[in-house]
Parts: sequence; C-alpha cells; structure tokens
Amino acid sequence: MKNEDLNSVNPVTLQTYIGEAPFTQGFSQEFSPGNLGQWIGWQIVKKFEEKNPDMTPSELMKTDPRRILEEAKYKPK
Repeated sequence: MKNEDLNSVNPVTLQTYIGEAPFTQGFSQEFSPGNLGQWIGWQIVKKFEEKNPDMTPSELMKTDPRRILEEAKYKPK
C-alpha cells in the first residue's frame, strides 16, 4: 500500500479497504479479511477514546479525523 492511498478520496481506493469481500485486495488472501479498513479504523477510534474518556459520542463525531489519527497513536500488535 502506498502512503498516498491513505489520504485518497478516490471511491475505488476506498472500496478496496472498506468493501464487503472475502479478503482485502492488495494483501494476501490467506491473512486479510474483508472490511480491513473498517476494523483498523475502529481500533484507532478505540485508542483515541481511551485517551479522551470524557468526550461524548457527539463530540467524537465532530472531531477532525486527523486529530483522532494523530492522538490515537495506534500501534497494531
């Protein structure tokens, strides 16, 4: 995956990572489930919420996505 893919708003690129499929295109079929982008996104939001426990769901939805990504400092294990 190229870094520019992370910032793309191209619908085809987005569909590759969040679409329904038995695997995520561009990754090994054996080790990549479909909806990989949604799962990783949820992990990032969970990390952000751990660091901001007083934030309401409404406030979270209004938060700039870049702030969530930067402050979450998500590191997959």
